[in-house]
Amino acid sequence: MKRQDYYEMHRVIHRAEVNELINVVLEFGGEAHFGLDYTGEHATGTERPCVTANQYGYPVDYYINAVTMKDGFLRIIAEQKEESGEPCHLTTDDIEFGHVSFITGQIPDREDKGSPTLVADVTVNTIGGQWVSINTKEQTWEFQQDANDDDTYISGSYETDNDRPCTVIGYDGCCDIPLAVKNVLRYIGYALDL
Repeated sequence: MKRQDYYEMHRVIHRAEVNELINVVLEFGGEAHFGLDYTGEHATGTERPCVTANQYGYPVDYYINAVTMKDGFLRIIAEQKEESGEPCHLTTDDIEFGHVSFITGQIPDREDKGSPTLVADVTVNTIGGQWVSINTKEQTWEFQQDANDDDTYISGSYETDNDRPCTVIGYDGCCDIPLAVKNVLRYIGYALDL
């Protein structure tokens, strides 16, 4: 009997949830702030959503204060429910399966634009000054060690498994996939099995 790969099914659903959140945040203007006391330009007018996240090796409940999508990165600003204190940052990988949609559900629609689509292109400058661009439709990547120096430019492509579409299993290019590219691939929802 062939057994189901539930882990991969989980990743596909989780990635779809993350992509939907990204699209909703972008449609809302690039940032969404929660809490009825927040009345700024990007106020959602809704209470803070609560999610469970596994940031420290055990599950903890967090209130979500804001979500922003800037420079190709999704940032989730949260606060522990039981210990109010300094805001912290969560990644979508920290958040428990099915809980990302709790955040998306609290962002009102600006206008009906139909069904959300998968994020096709991601371009970021890393903290270290590197430049990374990924096209998920063409499954290609580009990288510059120094964003201001074209001489450090390299590119390639990656391959996913037909049975595991969210898992990178191979690559083609002049060299191994750079660590910064791998990190961005992970950030947008891919698992790496290289």
